[in-house]
Amino acid sequence: MKAYMQEVLEHLVTPERKELLLDVISTLEVLNFEVALDELQQVCEMQSGLSDTTMLLSRINDVLFYAHREALKVHRIKMDERAELQHTQAVLKTVSEFDSFIIPEQIDLVLSGSFSNEEMIGHLVPMFNRMKFDEIIDHILEVDDVLIERIKEVIAPSIATRGAMETPPVPVSRIRLINRLVGKFGKPNFSMMFDLADSGMRVGASFEDMYAMAVEGLDRLEPSQIPTELFGLVAFSDIPVDQIRTKLTETIDDIETDMTEASKLKRMCEPLFVALEEFNNEVA
Repeated sequence: MKAYMQEVLEHLVTPERKELLLDVISTLEVLNFEVALDELQQVCEMQSGLSDTTMLLSRINDVLFYAHREALKVHRIKMDERAELQHTQAVLKTVSEFDSFIIPEQIDLVLSGSFSNEEMIGHLVPMFNRMKFDEIIDHILEVDDVLIERIKEVIAPSIATRGAMETPPVPVSRIRLINRLVGKFGKPNFSMMFDLADSGMRVGASFEDMYAMAVEGLDRLEPSQIPTELFGLVAFSDIPVDQIRTKLTETIDDIETDMTEASKLKRMCEPLFVALEEFNNEVA
């Protein structure tokens, strides 16, 4: 469905709006909101019968808006009527897609702290989305205790697997960077990073240790898979954010002795570098 909608929206909206709409559709797929997705496809298939693109986009927005309101009810969340699609998406993606992201250590502090349920969700949203606490909290009116308990149950295995912390956790901003890349390029493209996370390894681990564990797996990858997998390992490691690009290019030179092939791999990294630069500009 996402690929189909990407084609439909290609020349109808700005790149930023298209990214949001496709993200909404992905979350609805995760939630198995088949009725809404079927209705969305029907609307798009009728586009030739609509008088203009404005009407088509209005119908698309209506379908997604009402689907979001139903999804919020399912999750026992009440948001105000002023909440726009980007606000409801930030909340729904946060509470429904934990297994799609790296869980920051600080999430346990939030859920065990002296916050209201609404404040808890408000603090969780920035860990997985662009939305800041101040931008979302006023839109969250009510969150049921059942949802908070469900979230605690979902993240408990991940926290437990890591064991006791021996060093301070990495900044949340580092986790946000990783999760931004995962959200943009897809979890399957970072399988090695998630394998390490699932084994109990924490963000900020030694890159040399991670690379030694992953090098045989990298050798088995198709060339098109190497850039994102390797980028994920560097981003997950102890390499400073401002050195990620340099470290990635150096590592490509190490694993690919053919200069022509190495150049191809580096060119394939450009979309990742663009996303990294966009994130750095946001947090600067």
